[in-house]
Amino acid sequence: MNNLNVSIVLPVYNSEKMLSLCLDSLISLDYPKENIEIIVVDNNSTDKTKDIISRYKVKYLFERKKGAPAALNRGIQSSSAEIIAFTHSDCVVDRNWIMNIAQGFAEDNIGGCGGSVFAYNPRSSIERYCKYRKRYFQNGNIAKDDGFLPWIMLANAAFQRNALQEVGLLDKFFTEEYDIDLSWRIHLKGYQFKYIPDAIVYHKYRDTLIGLWRQCFKIGYNSPRFAKKYGEIYESLYVVPHKNILYICREILYGFYNFFEIFFIKKKRQKAIFILLDNVVYFAFFLGGMHGWLRLKLIGILPCLKQYE
Repeated sequence: MNNLNVSIVLPVYNSEKMLSLCLDSLISLDYPKENIEIIVVDNNSTDKTKDIISRYKVKYLFERKKGAPAALNRGIQSSSAEIIAFTHSDCVVDRNWIMNIAQGFAEDNIGGCGGSVFAYNPRSSIERYCKYRKRYFQNGNIAKDDGFLPWIMLANAAFQRNALQEVGLLDKFFTEEYDIDLSWRIHLKGYQFKYIPDAIVYHKYRDTLIGLWRQCFKIGYNSPRFAKKYGEIYESLYVVPHKNILYICREILYGFYNFFEIFFIKKKRQKAIFILLDNVVYFAFFLGGMHGWLRLKLIGILPCLKQYE
């Protein structure tokens, strides 16, 4: 099979910590240089991100409008290949990543492919927790048992340009999990997704408690937005915080009971820490969801919030 032309779109925002490792891995890909372009979209970084990018032979873009969807759309619109791949600035890709993921498009009607996402050098308890809970378990997202609404994480994804254009790119309505919305819209257009286990990306998980909290808060914040856009489809698959307050409170209380039992009685300290972190995740998700629901309620009432519609 001839090598497909592939554009890699990498959105960045204050990414100095991992960006060099990410870009080093991208320029070292085992793929013909004439068939690949790397597009880095700077989303208003205030650290040394731009200086780091300038050291590499990549296409640099600046997107003033804040938010990953805006940066991703800018990169897609500036790309030229028939296959557009995505990863995150806190990821390191395997040398054969593009070679393997591109092969997934040999079959008809494949709109997108996703590969394996493994933890990158987990050291802290937070990172080990994310690995233990499989927070980036790509296979479970794509090969869903219910056969409906699969999705591909943009930490390790590639889509047909035609599929992206057909659905109108990413929806700026979402500030987190926009990859779920994008995938659903492509899938509902009749495209199929494929999991490519040999297309490997190593993801640096959140390594602080505040980082994990913020991530889960943002996921909760977007939950009412998914419920508004997808209605019963979303609510049948996921928890909507403002409609499931008693369920979430029960899970938090039960989690604290398990923590004290395992920590003090069974004395399994590592497992107890993970259970305690489960409570942090639930609580952040709950507060984020309530905040997101209230924000949606205010849209249309306060003119200053109408840009979030």
